[in-house]
Amino acid sequence: MRTTTDKGPFYGRVFVRLPAQPLLEDLLQPAIEKLQLHGPLLSRDEFLKLVSDQYAAGADCMANPSRWVIINCFMPLALHHRVARGALPGLSTTAWSFFKNAFSIYPELLIHGNDPSACEALLAMAMFLLGTAEARTTSQVTAAVARMVHSLGLHQLRYYRNLEDSEAERCRNIFWMAYIMNEDMTQKYGLPSPFGNEAPALQLPSEKISGEMIPGYLRKLAELAVLQSRVSRVSITQKTLKEVGDSILDQGTVTFGDLKSWKKELPWNMQESAGGSEKELSMPVALLHFRYHSCVTKLHMRVAHILVTNDTSSTADGSGMSDHTQLTYKLAKGLAASAARNTISVVRQLSLEPYCQVWYMMCYPVSAVFLLLSTILEDPSASQAKSDAETIGQFVGYLERLVAAKSDVWKLLDGCSRIHKIAECAVDLHQRGRIPFSPEEASSEDETREKLEAIRAKLSPVTDWLYLAQGLLSNLDALRIDAEDTLSDICGMESPDGLYGAFTPEFIKSYSTNFLFAH
Repeated sequence: MRTTTDKGPFYGRVFVRLPAQPLLEDLLQPAIEKLQLHGPLLSRDEFLKLVSDQYAAGADCMANPSRWVIINCFMPLALHHRVARGALPGLSTTAWSFFKNAFSIYPELLIHGNDPSACEALLAMAMFLLGTAEARTTSQVTAAVARMVHSLGLHQLRYYRNLEDSEAERCRNIFWMAYIMNEDMTQKYGLPSPFGNEAPALQLPSEKISGEMIPGYLRKLAELAVLQSRVSRVSITQKTLKEVGDSILDQGTVTFGDLKSWKKELPWNMQESAGGSEKELSMPVALLHFRYHSCVTKLHMRVAHILVTNDTSSTADGSGMSDHTQLTYKLAKGLAASAARNTISVVRQLSLEPYCQVWYMMCYPVSAVFLLLSTILEDPSASQAKSDAETIGQFVGYLERLVAAKSDVWKLLDGCSRIHKIAECAVDLHQRGRIPFSPEEASSEDETREKLEAIRAKLSPVTDWLYLAQGLLSNLDALRIDAEDTLSDICGMESPDGLYGAFTPEFIKSYSTNFLFAH
């Protein structure tokens, strides 16, 4: 046995060498702030100091694992951000190879990481992964940084007593970025946050942070993340729902008021356009509003679910309720639908951003599209049914522009185009009385109505549209299986590989770049 024992340590591995220092700096320096969509992890000067120290030690030196990880995570972020859209699939393997450099010493960070720089390294890994379809790996990394933050005590006020102001701000920012990312995972995937349900006692981020592209951006993200946590708590098990339904509804009302106050208090440079004039939004600002509208949608869908569950005479679509409960139910569903419309409105204000950032935000409009389809099918005679179908069409138009700009969203465009046709069909059938479901299928009115009713019945039990969207856009198994069960009969939306959602492009599936283990 002793002759076969390898008593050596673990080793990191270099999958691709860092380029020459001037080339790396030329690639990263112009975009360093724009790469940090989830908060200012490092200022430009701080990052360039890391780069200088790395090359002084040797381009392949891993003696400082946090520094090595951060640089090898910012490299693929920069490649994804700056490369021409049509060239992205060809460079994807190189980008992932840099990330593999970082990921190869992920265990070292977990085992020996005992300072804020290790948290920064894990946050850098999460920043890259959030722009991919790798929900499983992302959830593990974001949870790991939360555990490290707790183990170091960055969530406790006493940690900051003897720190200089600059170091205290650095550590607070680390805490809040970890908190924001984990609430994001809860919001999008339903995964419990390692930070629990209590609001953080820690001071919010400063209004002015070095390296922040939009002053006050991290602070607003943090404020919204706290509200997101409260929205997540407006939920309860079936067993106890009937006992506390009223208190949960009251909690939802208060949370909605606080959400509206948060949005109203945004500074002018973070506001959406108003009065019909659509100014162009940067991706960070758009992300604030996507998250806000998603919170509003989630909150009111949960309120509607509570009302249905509490009323024993009601069905999944709310029919059979008492008059008062029915009115509240319709109001909740109406507010959710309004938030979905506003989500598509934000998309219309977006320029053609880098692909990885577009992919990160795509779950929000996709969830809005499904909610609007369900709203139309529930009542195609409603006054807004036709405009809702047109709103879905506007998102399809946005996807067509992305395709024209050589972005690989073909599967997403195909699926949303089918949804748009179904929505138009439902509205036209109500208005004209007879229209074929599609050229290939039978055109009788009865058959068409039966098909539309089958789709309505499939969508009616859905209580969280963001989870449904992520089942099509990521590799989280539970959500993917639920999405296939709900949608396979509707539009043939089945995963071709049984690993990723049906809308996921091939080139962003990590196994296509050998992000896997050989046996």
